[in-house]
Amino acid sequence: METLHLAPAGSAAESLRRALKADAADGPAGPVQAYPDDLSTGPLQPDDPAVRAQWRQTIDPTGRIRGFLPTGLTLAQFLTPTVFWRRAEHAEHLVVWFSGATSYELAFFHVICDRLHDRPFDIVQVPGPVGALSPEECAPLMADARPITEVERRATREAWQRLKQENAAFRVITPAGLASAPVDHYDAALLDTAGPRGTALAVVVGTVMAAMNAADLTLLWRVAALVESGALIADGPLITNGEHASATRIKRA
Repeated sequence: METLHLAPAGSAAESLRRALKADAADGPAGPVQAYPDDLSTGPLQPDDPAVRAQWRQTIDPTGRIRGFLPTGLTLAQFLTPTVFWRRAEHAEHLVVWFSGATSYELAFFHVICDRLHDRPFDIVQVPGPVGALSPEECAPLMADARPITEVERRATREAWQRLKQENAAFRVITPAGLASAPVDHYDAALLDTAGPRGTALAVVVGTVMAAMNAADLTLLWRVAALVESGALIADGPLITNGEHASATRIKRA
């Protein structure tokens, strides 16, 4: 029986491939398939990869995302999960890997439950990001796979339908599960961390990343918006040669 492992990101897929001793060159034909998008940020409606791609470009002033695109693919094409769903729907046995402590991995699990409807599958839920696991850590966790319950599936699908309707800028982890958050969700933390005397951009972004489980690109985008609005003052550029200008200091106005 063919088993297909579904992973929330490319780094997680690579660790799983290595744990399975699978050839990464197998790509879409191999035993692991990575979901191509981070659904914890950006619009969920309309359900259009072009809309998602436009959003990702606005939060990627360094061009990092575009730098990782396979040759010949546009960002919209890269984010389109056609191959992912085709393989999931045709596999004999599915194992879904995710963490409930990471917003993009939990969003991935939600969309799996929503899209696969009544299709049986197993889950492996890990404490931290799947992408942070080494192949040696992945291998023993495969024994922890268990069938998803109908109660879990129904609750997760209902939550995802609500999140889609709300169509907020972010989906974030709360004690009650995944919740919608507005575009200024991280702004107060960024302002407080920068402080009135100024703090290095790298320190501000790193501190809020750790405290609020946020991606660095998202936070850099919000810093740029706060500088543009006048709420933050920067003593230098936010981006230099396509990278974060880590030494630039920012402070509250």
